This record gives sequence, structure tokens and C-alpha cells, in this order.
Amino acid sequence: MYGRTVEDVERIRANVRGLERQKDEMREAVEKTISSRNDSKLGMFRQHASLASSKLSIKEEEVESRLKDLQVSKGESAIRGLGAPHKRLKAIG
Repeated sequence: MYGRTVEDVERIRANVRGLERQKDEMREAVEKTISSRNDSKLGMFRQHASLASSKLSIKEEEVESRLKDLQVSKGESAIRGLGAPHKRLKAIG
């Protein structure tokens, strides 16, 4: 085929396995270094996202509360406006 023997292929596979093992060891070393320095950008991102989410929830609750207050006050003024002629009709009738 390509002029490679079974031994060549096995040697290449062994080299690939060795390189993959070396890569995994290096990745673990980097992760240990990062975690030992408490310098995890992902952790900081998650903390920031959590804080932003809680602030957003508080603001949403405030807005919903104000909206309900406005709807109630508008509803009461509308009922009061409707109530006056209704009382006059009863007085007339």
C-alpha cells in the first residue's frame, strides 16, 4: 500500500498513545496550577453570572410590583369613575 509494515503502524500507534498520555499529564498539571492559585476564569465567570442573575431577579420583582401597584391604582380610579354615575342613576331611579 504505502510501504509501511505492520511494525511501522504499531510503532506509530505507540507514539500516538505516548503523546496522548503526555498531553493528558500536561493538562492535569495546568489544571492543578490554576486551581492552586485560585485563578480560575470559569469560576470567576460563574460567580459574576450568579451575581448578575440575582440582581436581575430583584429588579424584575421590583418592576412587577410597581406594575401591579399601577394596575391596581388605575383600576381603582376607573372603578371610582364608573361608580359615580351609577350612584346617580340609583338616586334618580
